[in-house]
Amino acid sequence: MTIRESSMSRFIAALRRRRMLSTAGLYVVGAWLVMQAADVFFPGWGIPDAAINVLLLAAILGFPVALVFGWFFNITTSGIMRTMPVEPDGVGGPRPLEGKDYLVLGALVLAAGVIVSYAAINVVAMQESRPALLEKLPNSIAVLPFSNDSDDPANELFGVGVSEEILNRLGEFEGLTVIGRTSSFAFKDKDFSVPQITSLLGVRYLLHGSVRKQGNRLRISAWLLDENGLQVWSDSFDRTLEDVFAIQAEIADIVATTVYPQVASAAGSGPRPVYAAFEHYLRGRELLHLRDDDGALRELEQAIEIDPGFAEAQAEFAIALLLGIPTDAETERAQRAIDAALTLRSDLPRALAAQGLLLLNDNESARAESVLRHVVALEPNMSDALLWLALSLDVQGRQDEYLEVLERAARIDPLHPAIAVYVSNELARRGDTERANAILLRLVEVTPRAEPAYRGLEENYLRDGRIVEAIEIQKRGALNRAVSSYFRLAERYAMLGDWDAAAYWLERSQRELPDFFSPYFDAAIPSWQGRYDEAARIFKQVLATHADDPMDLNPTLLHLLGAVQGRSGDHAGTIATLEPVLDPGLSPLKQSLVATNAAQALAWAYLQTGREDKAAPFLDRLDRDLRELDEQGALNAAEIMEGYLYALNTLMMGRHELALDRLAQAFEGGWRTYYISHHDPRWDEVRDDPRFVELMARVKADVDAQRAEMQRIDAKDDFIVRLDEVMGTPKGRR
Repeated sequence: MTIRESSMSRFIAALRRRRMLSTAGLYVVGAWLVMQAADVFFPGWGIPDAAINVLLLAAILGFPVALVFGWFFNITTSGIMRTMPVEPDGVGGPRPLEGKDYLVLGALVLAAGVIVSYAAINVVAMQESRPALLEKLPNSIAVLPFSNDSDDPANELFGVGVSEEILNRLGEFEGLTVIGRTSSFAFKDKDFSVPQITSLLGVRYLLHGSVRKQGNRLRISAWLLDENGLQVWSDSFDRTLEDVFAIQAEIADIVATTVYPQVASAAGSGPRPVYAAFEHYLRGRELLHLRDDDGALRELEQAIEIDPGFAEAQAEFAIALLLGIPTDAETERAQRAIDAALTLRSDLPRALAAQGLLLLNDNESARAESVLRHVVALEPNMSDALLWLALSLDVQGRQDEYLEVLERAARIDPLHPAIAVYVSNELARRGDTERANAILLRLVEVTPRAEPAYRGLEENYLRDGRIVEAIEIQKRGALNRAVSSYFRLAERYAMLGDWDAAAYWLERSQRELPDFFSPYFDAAIPSWQGRYDEAARIFKQVLATHADDPMDLNPTLLHLLGAVQGRSGDHAGTIATLEPVLDPGLSPLKQSLVATNAAQALAWAYLQTGREDKAAPFLDRLDRDLRELDEQGALNAAEIMEGYLYALNTLMMGRHELALDRLAQAFEGGWRTYYISHHDPRWDEVRDDPRFVELMARVKADVDAQRAEMQRIDAKDDFIVRLDEVMGTPKGRR
C-alpha cells in the first residue's frame, strides 16, 4: 500500500470513528425538513417566498460549522465529549471537555448564533416589509379570470368575459361578499398561490376555471377552492355558444349555493343582447379597466350600434365618457346614453351609478350622494359606486363618512388602484402612514404596473420630508413601466437643487413619454430656479402655438401661466389670464395644487394693484379651508404643500408673525421645497426677519443632506443604464 493510500484509509477511518458521515447526513436531512416546513407555513404567515432563499443560504453556511463540531465533539449520554485522535497504542476514545475545548465549542456556538441571527433577522424583515394581509370575511369569494384553453389567442378575452359575467351574477346574491373585478383580475397570469391570493384579498373561497371554444361549441370548466387551495367543488358545462348567458347564470347559482347555502336566488338580469354586441361590450369593459379610454369608447359605441337596446353597454359608454375631465360635449353624450339605458331598464344599477358620477362631475354632490346610495342599496358590491359615493361625501366635508365608505369600497375591491390611493391618502392625512403605505405596497406587489400606487407612496414619503425615498419609489415604478411621465422624477431632483438631473428627466420625458403637458416642460426649470420672466415668456410662446384663443385651452394651463406671471411681477397679465377662469366662490383647494397656486397668484396681483377688496374673497376662502384642515389635524405639507400654502396665505393677509409660525409648522410637517420656493417674491416682506432666515437655513441644510445621500446612491447604482435596458433605449448617461 502506498503512503497516499495509507493516509486516505486513515482519514476515512477517522471520518467513520468520528461519525462525520452520520453528522453530515443528519444535518442535510434536518435542513431539508426545515425548508419543507417553511415552504408550507411561510405563505400562511405572510412571509414571502424569497425568505426560503435566506434559509437555504443559512443552511449552507451552517454546514461547515456542523462538520467542525462533528470532527471535534460527540454527543453522548454523559453530555458533549471531545473526540480524540487515535494514538499509536490504539487509545483515542472520547474524554471530558477541558478549558481549550470550551473555547472551540464557544466559537462554534458563536458562529452558529451569527448564522441563525442572520436568518431570523432577514426573515422577520421580509415579513414586516410584506404588505399587510386582510382579515378573511365570512361568505366571501373572489372570481379569478378564466384561462383560455383554446388554441386561438383571440379567445383570451372571451374567458375574461365569462368570469366577469359570473362575478356580476354572484354580486346579486344577498349575504355574499364578492371581491371586485379590479382586485380579483389583478392576479391574471401571476404566479401567486391560492393561500397568498386569499390572504391578499381577504376571502374564504376562490372560483377559477377555463374556457375552451371550438367553432360553435363551448366547454366551461369551473372549480371552487377554499382558502388553503383545497377543491370544494368542480364541474364542466358543454353548450353551444348561444347558451353562454344561461351557462354563466347556472355556474353563478351553483357556486353561490355552495358558498352560502342560505342565499336566495336573484332576479334575472334582463333581456339578452345580440352576441356580437356583447363581445364588443366585453372588450370595451376590458379596455376601460386598463384606462384605454379611447379604445373603450370605440368598442362600446360599436356594441350600441349593433344592439341599441343593450342597456348595459349604454351605461358603460356613459361611464367611459365621464371618467377623467370630460368636456361639455362628452357630458351631454353621457347624459343621452344614461337616459337611453334607464329607458330600457329603469332599475339598472350601472346606469344609475353613471347618473351619480355625472352629478358629481357637475358639483351637485348632495344629489349625487342620494343617487349613489340608492345604487349601493341595489348592488352592495359595486366598488366604483362606493368610490363615487365617498367622493360626494368628501366634497361636502363629511370626512369621517368619507373614510368609512372608502374603506368599505377597499374591502370589496382592495386592489382597485384609485380606491387604494384614496384610502391611503386619507389615512396618511390623518397621520397613519404605516397603514397608508401597507395598502399601496400590497397593490404594487400584485400589480407592479399600477402607476397610482407609486404616486401615492411618493406623496406619503414627501409628507415626512423624505425626498430620497420619494425618488427611489418613482425609480421602482419606472423600472416596472408604471410611469407615464418622468416629470415627477425631475421635480423631485429639483427639490434637491440637482438641476442637471432635473433637466435630464424633463428632456427624457419629452422624448420618450410625451403627454399633453410635455410642450410646457421647457418652462419648468426657469420657474423652479426663480427665473420667472423667462418661464412666463416660454410658456406664452408654447401656448401661442396651440390655440388661436388662449381662453379655449384647458384651464389648468391657464392656471400655470397665471401663477408664473404673478411671480414675475406681471400683475396685469395675471389678472387677465386668471380672472375669467377662477371663481372666488369655489374652493381652489378642493380642485388641485395648480388651482390653489393660481388663486393665490390672482390675489397677489390684486394686492399689488391696490384692489384689496378683490383679493379678500380668495384669501379668506383659502384661509377658512386650510384652517379647517389644520383643526382636523389633517394639514400636511406633502406634494400638495398645504402647510406651505397656509403660511403663504397668512402672510398675504398681513399676519407676518403667524405666517412664520405656520411656515415652521410646515417644515415640521414635511415641507422641503426650499430650492423651488425660496425665490418667491411674496416672501420679500419677511426675507430679512431673523426667524425667516433661521428657518430657511434649517430647511436648506436638511435638503442638502438629502441631496448628498441621493448623489451617493446614484453613484453606486447606475439606474439610468438599468432603465435603458428595461425600456430598450440606447444606453447613455447624463
